[in-house]
Order: sequence, then structure tokens, then C-alpha cells
Amino acid sequence: MKKTLLFALTIIAFSLNAQTTFTYTGIGNWTDQANWSPSYPGTTLGATDEIIITVGSEVKVSEYTINGKLINRGKLINSFLVVINGELSNEGEIESNSTFTNNGTVTNTGTFLSRSFFRNYSLFSNQNIFNSYSFFNNYATFNNEANFTSISFATNEGTLNNTGIFTIYSNFFNNAILYNDGTIINSSILSGNNTSHSNNFNLTANLSPAVSHNLKIGTYVFDADLFFENNAKLNIDINSTENDLVTVSDAATLNGQLNVTLLDGFDPIIGSEFTVLTASNITDTFTTLNFPDLGYDKEFVVIYNATSVVLKVVDSSTLGAEEFLTENLKLTIYPNPAIDNIIVKGITQSEKVTIYSILGIQVKQTTINQTNNSIDISNLNKGTYILSIGNKHQKFIKH
Repeated sequence: MKKTLLFALTIIAFSLNAQTTFTYTGIGNWTDQANWSPSYPGTTLGATDEIIITVGSEVKVSEYTINGKLINRGKLINSFLVVINGELSNEGEIESNSTFTNNGTVTNTGTFLSRSFFRNYSLFSNQNIFNSYSFFNNYATFNNEANFTSISFATNEGTLNNTGIFTIYSNFFNNAILYNDGTIINSSILSGNNTSHSNNFNLTANLSPAVSHNLKIGTYVFDADLFFENNAKLNIDINSTENDLVTVSDAATLNGQLNVTLLDGFDPIIGSEFTVLTASNITDTFTTLNFPDLGYDKEFVVIYNATSVVLKVVDSSTLGAEEFLTENLKLTIYPNPAIDNIIVKGITQSEKVTIYSILGIQVKQTTINQTNNSIDISNLNKGTYILSIGNKHQKFIKH
């Protein structure tokens, strides 16, 4: 009797814990019970169960929750909520038209099209094609080993490991860790208030340190070298208490535009300084400077130091024979204001000179030396200009 009872209890326990594999074959809705074998699993899969959608099948579903394992080898289209608490292996195509939430483990070796909210709270590994057409949010670990394209707004609050190709077509906020051992193609705006952005990076579009669209001030960190390409743009916001900052662990090579915006009606006083970039070594300069109008008596100038770029508000009404330093040489430019020529006194070797308009547009470039230190400015329009030698700059007026 006892053996019979023990055997019966064993059978019951095995039945309770046994895995059931549900297979969908055909084209139709998730609720088409005739397409399921051995039976219909419902829209919530148990923790010990498994679903297989076969090759060539196409399933439309409103919502489902996976606590066990889902293997998709066909095409799966959802129109409402999807929650993965267990495991999802996509070998076919998934088209997510509503909120997709991952609390488990997802491996994509097929095609994953996210057309609505995507939220990853655990582990998602993309090994083929992942396209995000709407809001992408990573709060845990997202591994891109192949092709990840962000076409709409995206935010990383966790760890994003890129060993493949990551293409940005819209705002991407990196507010945590971006490990890049692959390729990042930035065609829009790279933003964030991050902890890490590893390996050398070539900036080809916009860099805007910021926490979000609403919290505009932030610090963006690069762990290696940063190269600004010709079309790169560094966008800096400044308010009364803080300003955007880019920190580069290694070298920064400058180019492109520097755009400055004052927030909340902030009006900086003369003498104010704002450090906007730091690096172990800085070479070259921004080719275009776009500054806000500070009125008739003051304006921004850029100070290029060996390890920092600083914006300073200066008095625009006090111009005369001005002195400045370049590589420890004391130089003077005169006359100032000038009509036809300006002279740089103190030159001991050949120096490249660049003249910019007050808007930061390059208008003239020449080379001077100890015996030929006069610069012809007769063809320039009347106005205020900035003369640059090396990492030092001085303003003069053309009459």
C-alpha cells in the first residue's frame, strides 16, 4: 500500500514539474487553437514550459508573457504588451508594435524590429539585426554583436557593449557605460551624462552633453582619444551655476564647430570663465565658433590651453595694442584698430596665422616670420576679427 502511494505521489510530482513543449505551425493568430500542438498554451507560458514557432509560420498576437522559453523560427507580430521573464530565442523575425519588456534573457540571431517602446531590464544579445524605430531604453546589459540601428530616441542607463556596428540616426543618450570595440556611426546627436565611453572615437556629427531633453547640463566622458571631424559639432549649454563639459582621458584633436547656448536668461559678467573640454593633450582648434550675443560691451573668446578649452567673457570695448603669448613667446599686434595692415611684433620663427570673423568663420590664413611680420587685411570688411597663432588668440578691429 505504501509503495503504491509513494509511486502515485511520484507520478503526480513528475506531472507537475514536467516540461510541455507547445508548437505553433501555420499562419494566423496566436489564439487559433488549431495551429497549436499538442494544445493551446494561452497567453502566459509557465516557467517550465516551452513554445516553438516553426519555420514558415506567421503569428499575430495581442499580448503574451513568457515565464518559460520561447523559440521563434517564423514571424511573430505583437500589437500589445510583451513581457519576457524567462528566455526568448529569436531565429526568425519579431515585429514589436507595442511595449516590449525583457526581464529575462533574449538572444536575437534573426531580425528584431522594435516599432514601439523597448525596455531591457536584464540581458539582451543581438547577434544579427536589431532596428529600433521608437523609444529604446536599456537599464541592464545590451550586447550588440552585429547590426544595431537606432532610428528614434534611445537611452542607455546600463551597460551597452558594442562589438558590431551601432548606427545612430536620432538622439542617443548614454547616461552610463558604453563599451565600444566595434564601429559607431553617429549621424545625429550623441548625448549623455555618462560614466564611460571606451576606446578612441571619431566624432562626425553632434556631441551634446546632457542628461535628457529636459535636463540639459551634463558631463560626457571619453576613456581614450577623441577626434573631431570637419562636420563635428560640440554643443555647450551654460546656466548661472554650471555648464556642459567633455572630459577626454587621452588626447583631443579639435575641428568643426563649437556652439554655445545660454540657458534660463543667464547673462555672464565680464571675466567669467567656463571650462568646456579637458584632455591630457589638446591639438588644433575649432574652425567655426557660434556664440550668443552678449551685448555691445562684452563677448566670448576661446582660450585653448594645453589640457583644456575655456570660454571667457571679455570686455569688447577695450582694444588697443594687445599682447598675447604663444609657446612662451611674448607678441604684440598693432595698430589696433587698423585699416590696411597689422603687424605682429616679437616673432622669432615662422608662424601660421589664422584670422576669423567674430562668428568664428575663417576669413584668412597666412604665414609670417621675423622679417615678414605684416599681414594685409585691406580686403576684409569693417568689423571685429580674431587673430590666432597656435593656441592663442587676440581680437582686433578693421576700420
